[in-house]
Amino acid sequence: MSIPDHSTGLKKVVEILMEKDGAIREIDDIKVVGHRVVHGGNLFSGPTVINDDVIRAIEKCSTLAPLHNPANLVGIRIAKELFPAPHVAVFDTAFHTTMPPESYRYAIPKELYEEHGERFSMLQAADSFVLTAGIRKYGFHGTSFTYVLGATAAALKRPIEDLNIIMLHLGSGASMACVKNGKGIDTTMGMTPLEGLVMGTRSGDIDPGIYTHLCTQLNMSPAEVDRMLNRRSGLLGLCGQNDMRGIISAASKGDADAKLARQIFVERIRKYLGAYLVKLNGELDAIVFTGGIGENDFALRESICEGLRSLGIELDTTKNLSGLSLVEVQGTFSRTKILVIPTNEELSIALQSADVAGVVSKLSGAEKLAQAQTEWQVPKAAEAEYDPSAPKLGNALFVEGTGMTAVEEVGLLYAVLPRAPRVGYFRPFAEGENDRSISLMRSIFRLDEAPEVMQGITVAEATKLLSHGQEKELFDQVLSKYVEYRKGKDFVLVSCGRLENDSHFWSQKMAAALNLPVLLISDLGHESDLAIIKGGLDSNNVKIAGVLMSGLPPGNEYADTANECKEAIEQLGLRSVGMLPKSAIIHQVTMAEVVDALGAKVFFGEESLDRSIVKDITVATLDMNRMLHRLRVHPGTLVIVHSGRADVLLSLVLAARSSNYPRPAGILLTGSRNLDPDVDDILCGLNGIAMPVIGVEEDTFACTTTLLKHRPVLLPSSTTKIEAAQVLFQRHIDPKFLNQLVATNAEDYVVTPKLFQHNIFSVARSAKQRIVLPEGDDPRVLAAAGELLARNLCEVTILGKEDLIQNRAKRNHVSLKGVKIVDPETETTDEMVDALYNARKSKGMTKELARDMLQGEPNWFGTMMMYLDQADGMVSGACHSTAATMRPALQVIKMAPGFSLVSSVFFMLLPGRVLVFGDCAINVDPTADELAEIATASAQTARAFGILPRVAMLSYATGDSNQGPMIDKVREATKKARLLAPNELIEGPIQFDAAVDPAVAAVKYKGQDSPVAGKATVLVFPDLNAGNNAYKAVQQASKSIAVGPIMQVCRDIALLSLLLPSCAVLPSSSSLPSSCLL
Repeated sequence: MSIPDHSTGLKKVVEILMEKDGAIREIDDIKVVGHRVVHGGNLFSGPTVINDDVIRAIEKCSTLAPLHNPANLVGIRIAKELFPAPHVAVFDTAFHTTMPPESYRYAIPKELYEEHGERFSMLQAADSFVLTAGIRKYGFHGTSFTYVLGATAAALKRPIEDLNIIMLHLGSGASMACVKNGKGIDTTMGMTPLEGLVMGTRSGDIDPGIYTHLCTQLNMSPAEVDRMLNRRSGLLGLCGQNDMRGIISAASKGDADAKLARQIFVERIRKYLGAYLVKLNGELDAIVFTGGIGENDFALRESICEGLRSLGIELDTTKNLSGLSLVEVQGTFSRTKILVIPTNEELSIALQSADVAGVVSKLSGAEKLAQAQTEWQVPKAAEAEYDPSAPKLGNALFVEGTGMTAVEEVGLLYAVLPRAPRVGYFRPFAEGENDRSISLMRSIFRLDEAPEVMQGITVAEATKLLSHGQEKELFDQVLSKYVEYRKGKDFVLVSCGRLENDSHFWSQKMAAALNLPVLLISDLGHESDLAIIKGGLDSNNVKIAGVLMSGLPPGNEYADTANECKEAIEQLGLRSVGMLPKSAIIHQVTMAEVVDALGAKVFFGEESLDRSIVKDITVATLDMNRMLHRLRVHPGTLVIVHSGRADVLLSLVLAARSSNYPRPAGILLTGSRNLDPDVDDILCGLNGIAMPVIGVEEDTFACTTTLLKHRPVLLPSSTTKIEAAQVLFQRHIDPKFLNQLVATNAEDYVVTPKLFQHNIFSVARSAKQRIVLPEGDDPRVLAAAGELLARNLCEVTILGKEDLIQNRAKRNHVSLKGVKIVDPETETTDEMVDALYNARKSKGMTKELARDMLQGEPNWFGTMMMYLDQADGMVSGACHSTAATMRPALQVIKMAPGFSLVSSVFFMLLPGRVLVFGDCAINVDPTADELAEIATASAQTARAFGILPRVAMLSYATGDSNQGPMIDKVREATKKARLLAPNELIEGPIQFDAAVDPAVAAVKYKGQDSPVAGKATVLVFPDLNAGNNAYKAVQQASKSIAVGPIMQVCRDIALLSLLLPSCAVLPSSSSLPSSCLL
């Protein structure tokens, strides 16, 4: 397309905008036009509606920006001819007009500042203004700084005017801005963009005498010096290239000039950082990194912040490596926040223009819309600033009080888990091997220790020792076992247990013996007991961490009750760390609890035990007509009936299979743990009974009496209650309290399956995505959809015929409320057909064939939904092969820019950790170049999911111990992977056992220090045969969950090729880099 001038080009843009399905229908749909203008001198302190006076002022400022302002004026004049809407100028210099004279004046003769000014009359103003086109600092990057300041205020949830921050816009052009009380008070660029930081081709600060020297001694003209300083200096002059990615690669290969260039770049930034910290009198709220280098170069951020801990600035290396945007990366005890915020200058121009033109209601600065734009992705739980006045609690906590229950303990451990992956649970006084609390925690948190090492002494043994006056022996035994148990743990929760006839005496003495802070847990209504417990703890010199109050009334009464409880706690001189409202979910009884309480045998419906809620209990003494009527009026009833009443059993099973009848909670058969053989044959022939049917030996009266006394409990299978406990603590626990408990070492940071799932669910809920499920005829898909909705993880679209899907859902008692059902046969649009035709017409695609494929192949329909931005991700593979699932994406969506092949990984949820295996599904025999690309892509995927990548390039030999085509390929791939990603930890060739087992690694590497060997998290297999067999072997041998295969480096949408179990549902690519495809 030939575009001879700006006018022709802009007119063509308008034509494109007004095409069918374009952004606008009429030219009047454009409500405001925003223009970026580089220089506004001292006349414009903010965005301004453009009129003739403004145009003349911009012309006058052209002497300050001769390369930019004239071009800006061309765009303004042409746009004003085409668009009748208001036009607004947004000035790059406007942000810095609040600088005081001591910041913008240079120490040169005054007349150079004043006499180079020019009086300029604004016709619509009462007075004339002095356009100071003289010599002073103006600053640039103001549009970026305006946006980032607003986004920072939104992220910190503070007004802009309260903020003291230092912003670092680091790219090919680079500058910093110092902000005090929301106003810019200094910046690094000066009268021109040449001053300040080292940049891609600009020198930044230099001795002005150099200019004279070059002209007088080397006979360079002023124009030649100007071109050299602006176009051949900076990073380019130091090392021969100006792209930081190339400089990183060269430095990793030992290029001394490249290393020095990065050091000089960092040193200049640190010099200004120190100067600005002094300007703010040390009162710095945040350091904010933005721009291409600031957002993506984690090693540079680490170098800039290195050694600043004494100034209250400390980087968390794990968070810094997360690869996420819009993220906080400061350490737990850093007084200053350290943020990474991608700039968005276009959005900034649009928002400022709309605001000034009155197109939208008055905005609260950039904060309001920046907050909507800002979706924080924190690799660990939300953090609060460290409170030095609060007690330092360490990495263990003793829980004690009147309201201590499993729910509080589980919620607390889950809340700590993102900060401390290796948690432990210890009971000083336990019930032996069958201690319910230990069994519960071992199951929920997959603690692999034997029950006996998680307890100090049994209650029976403790009672015996105390009866013989052997108190010292008792405490020595418990303390010895505790000290041994806590080794290698990031955090241990100690739950004392109770001795017979003891209220709190021995537990308080035990807390003192273990020298642990105590968290008091109290139920609402037992506040008076806190004073008694506090007195006992004080007498034993035990530190009290705080009080957690539970059982508060939910709803409108919560706030008032919480305030009353806080006041009562504070009057005792204690600290409130959380107020938990009563949860209806936690306080309901499930059929799983009935089975547990009665020791019942499960005949049918075992998979539904935890989901079946007992809302009422009835004994079947009525005739069936009356019984069925009662159950319709009282859904969720547990029916207790003697095992000889086959008529009742068969009638209720039949009723439960009807989509027109509410399903009872379950059936309890008394008097026998065996079904009548004939009845059993009938029921087994019904092809699955979802309603729980259980049996006991005891009679009806005994069972009914037991259940009427039963109170809700937490079981390892109580997934709904466990999630409710997590949510309670996320919403109602004081994050400052959690931050005081533990700080993890980034080097030893391990992502466990529980933490992996917790993080994914948290991100999914915070940024809900549109997920399409193409296999609507599979009941497993419907069950998964129901669970996705119940857990509030995403928006769901199911493909298929609505009547068939709804009927099948009813038969399986799955609620699809909120699901969108789309029938490809009737809802294939011309837009989809045209899009598929255009994408594949070079491969022989016709419109007729495209329509047939969309109507007949649900994976094609789902893929085109993603292609047309009607969905963010797709989960398929329940009844389709991996090839059939992935082929549409490979052919239409294709790869992200910069990659040559699509690859895949599995997340292996092993006991105690999560590993990434690649490539196990797509590339049969990758070359060394392709293997290197798979490795770097897999590292990015791991980091996107919060796993610090340590990449092992696997082969049948380690290091230089062997030769051969396969190992030579891996050796070459390792070298190339390190060049592609010089900041990644990559080792190879290495054998599987040496990669994952520290003991084997120590032997294989014979004392050599390897950051990967023995602690690899990403394992890259040399070919598909090795990878596919390995993941299946590991999955079967360890009975672990394999999540995947997940496609990598496709464009920014999400596809998961296998239907996952409900415990492994993943969010889509909004939480991933654009190079990763689920």
